[in-house]
Amino acid sequence: MCFPGFVDEAWNEDLPNPRLLFSDLQLESPTVSSDVSEAPPRRKRKTALILTALLVVVLLALPVLGIVHLFGYVFGTEFSPQTFQERSFHYYTIPGLGFQLGATTKTDSNTALTRMIAKKYIPVKTKAKAKQWDPVWIHHGPKTYPDGDAKILLDYLHAVNENGDFAWLEWSDDRPKLAKILWPEIVRVAQHHEYTFVPDMMRLALEAQDPKVFLAELDILLAARYRRRGEQLRDLGERARATKLFAEATRLAADD
Repeated sequence: MCFPGFVDEAWNEDLPNPRLLFSDLQLESPTVSSDVSEAPPRRKRKTALILTALLVVVLLALPVLGIVHLFGYVFGTEFSPQTFQERSFHYYTIPGLGFQLGATTKTDSNTALTRMIAKKYIPVKTKAKAKQWDPVWIHHGPKTYPDGDAKILLDYLHAVNENGDFAWLEWSDDRPKLAKILWPEIVRVAQHHEYTFVPDMMRLALEAQDPKVFLAELDILLAARYRRRGEQLRDLGERARATKLFAEATRLAADD
């Protein structure tokens, strides 16, 4: 008789030895437990690398953006004599290269006075023509360009009285007969881009009391200015513009 745990020779010959069976069995640790323990540190390292890369990009981009803003930012205002519209604009360029980045942002900045002039004194057919935009002032980063001649007119149109109202709008409301003489000629001068005529015209308007006298004095003034400017342009070889100014001088002389 044989009891478990005791092995005799006869029994070992007929059956496999249990000790040998268990001695051949190799127990291995599951690989899943190793992966689970290592997964969180790997994810943390990956997240840290991404955040570090983003931080480096931001730190490198900030100086570039600062340089573009300081030296590549262009902004200013411009004026259309065809419609008496004024607008501001801005855009960015690559400093040193001049290439524009993105589109130009434009914002209308019309006033009650310019709207009144456009409505009453600019013919519809003139408004329908292609607009020309004359520069008023332009800044390019820290650089300031000389003001455009259109600023001469805009300074008058923006002038305000002690109450903060547009001075020339109030003048027009108080002196409608004089306004009907002044503004059409201001429009014509602006459309010829001869803004330097404006100060003398405004001076006459402020001094005027009688519309007939004002009309006669304004015609004499403008006829002389158009003729003189036409001669200058003709000598410079700009015959097309000179011809238009001579035509204006002839029109005004015929009105006398």
